[in-house]
Amino acid sequence: MTYQMLTPFQLQCQEKLKTALHDHGLSIQETAIEGVDETYVRLKVQNIDVFIYDDEAGFQGASIDERLESPEFQSKDDLIQALVTRLIGTLTK
Repeated sequence: MTYQMLTPFQLQCQEKLKTALHDHGLSIQETAIEGVDETYVRLKVQNIDVFIYDDEAGFQGASIDERLESPEFQSKDDLIQALVTRLIGTLTK
């Protein structure tokens, strides 16, 4: 199966997450590029799956389903920051 190249948003989001996780002594255990109709990145951090699409992101785990969509934010940078903040908050509480 051939995947499209990742978007700048997907690449930037991964980098920001990787840095923030590292700063908190955490790391990404698994990375996969998946999708049929659209290409998305799936990251595994502890027991949480993080999904990064073209213009939205989120994470899921036991009793967790956090979705961040671009219309909710003024910019993609704001969306990425919210994802990082909420994921780190979830992992460190």
